[in-house]
Amino acid sequence: MKKTFGPDYLSKLKPRSFFLRYILNYAALFLCSTIAKTKVRGRWHLPRKGPYVIASNHFSNYDPPFFTYAAQKPINFIAASDQEVEWWLIWAPFLYGWIPVDRTKLAPSTIKRSLDVLKKKEILGIFPDGGVNDTILGKPKNGTVYLSTVGKAPIVPMSIYGAETAIEDIFNGIRPRVHVNIGKPFGPFKIRGTKEEKDKLLQGIGRDMMIRIAALLPEEKQGPFFKNPNIKQLKSYSKFDIKVSLPNTKIQNIKNIKIPLIGIHNIRNSVGALGVALSVGIPIQKIKNGLKNFQGVQRRFNKIFSYNSIDFYDDYAHHPTEIKVVLDGVKNVYHKYDKVCIFQPHRISRLKDLKKDFTYAFKNADSVILCPIYTAGEKIKLGFSYESFAKEIIKNSKVKLFMIENFPQLVKFLKNNMYGKKIVVGMGAGSISNWIKDLPNLML
Repeated sequence: MKKTFGPDYLSKLKPRSFFLRYILNYAALFLCSTIAKTKVRGRWHLPRKGPYVIASNHFSNYDPPFFTYAAQKPINFIAASDQEVEWWLIWAPFLYGWIPVDRTKLAPSTIKRSLDVLKKKEILGIFPDGGVNDTILGKPKNGTVYLSTVGKAPIVPMSIYGAETAIEDIFNGIRPRVHVNIGKPFGPFKIRGTKEEKDKLLQGIGRDMMIRIAALLPEEKQGPFFKNPNIKQLKSYSKFDIKVSLPNTKIQNIKNIKIPLIGIHNIRNSVGALGVALSVGIPIQKIKNGLKNFQGVQRRFNKIFSYNSIDFYDDYAHHPTEIKVVLDGVKNVYHKYDKVCIFQPHRISRLKDLKKDFTYAFKNADSVILCPIYTAGEKIKLGFSYESFAKEIIKNSKVKLFMIENFPQLVKFLKNNMYGKKIVVGMGAGSISNWIKDLPNLML
């Protein structure tokens, strides 16, 4: 059996008849209401009639059924043809069809087919960041806004999350919870001017679109489009404002709370601590001073040293979710820096059980230095290839990856390659912390 289907096959796909898609839409309604607990908010924002474009994040290969479930109407999907699709996933696009698009360029055939859909006053479904991006929003392509503009169709922002773990939940005997949120339509816009001016306008509207989608997602999934006017994150600290409502008291506005840490997870932890402190009667100013002077917990993004003006940090993150959270916080602060992750996997069993999750965990990094596995006494398990694991990280997280065999090799590599605007974070639960702490003696 053929394992994957590539561009040669995918580029030939086309949307099936309206009647067939209508029937398959009811199949999606049945599937998403029985197998999963699907909650849809904001359905009233959908225009009664087309044409319009629905733009959504894309965290999972299983998003399209929930997309159609939320819309409750047949969708004409645009999907990437310049990719490889596993054989067990090809049945869906084969039955439902899609308008193929090469993500490197918007071909005339794609434009024509898409505009034909909008002329028929139907719905165009697009994942504007151009592929499955696991857990956070990626940067948008210009195609969504361009088609909306030319086709004179408004854009409806949508978010889908929870489908990324649906299959795993089902195998574990859990009915997955999937959330779909629909925002207010906006546009269409008129784009005028020179090519440069048009491109700039398209990019600006595209960013606005992603911010609208991000607003429909949990904060930790918003990635670079996280926008909270009450939160400011800098390299050395985070600052935020909150409103607090305690029993039998007026709502309190507490401003300019500072913590010497970055990351939304640390802000949330601080808010929890603040709430407890207020509930037992500790004065606000005393709480603020305590948070301001808090130095964090060991191995939670602790700065170790600087080399060539590059900061080196140490973190205990050894689970995919922890890695994602740390790198998300780093990305939100160090926008224009190359983010280097030195990762030492802990336990072969964990690596094997969560292999797929690990391979997607480094999307907010630019480079990964992969250290030998800290086995913690486990014997090497058959059927696990470390080299294959490394290749999957490159493929799924879209990073540069370097494999090192020991600590001296790591030192040599860092000495030869650490220059320019970079930030380095060592991660893992094994000996990596001692390695990072020993680096100053060998590099400075």
